[in-house]
Amino acid sequence: MRSTLLRWLDDPDEDRGIHFADSAGGWSFRSYADLASSVAEGAGRLQDAGLRAGGVVCITVPSGPEFVAAFFGTLIAGGTPAPVAPPLIFRSA
Repeated sequence: MRSTLLRWLDDPDEDRGIHFADSAGGWSFRSYADLASSVAEGAGRLQDAGLRAGGVVCITVPSGPEFVAAFFGTLIAGGTPAPVAPPLIFRSA
């Protein structure tokens, strides 16, 4: 059984999700089903790269769907996510 934090991944809703701010000043919607798919893909890549249980994954992506996929993908793969604010050099002007 998954922890409460991860239960949404067991049966993700196609009609509900998260609205993310976009670079144009608006909002983009990603359903929980869409996000769960990205989480599973990210977890698979981490495991393929050799992540072992308890391994730490430094996450340096800005907030948004990519961050959600990286954070929860790390948890699903058995790792410990370590979010770090991206340095200014990686941010677009």
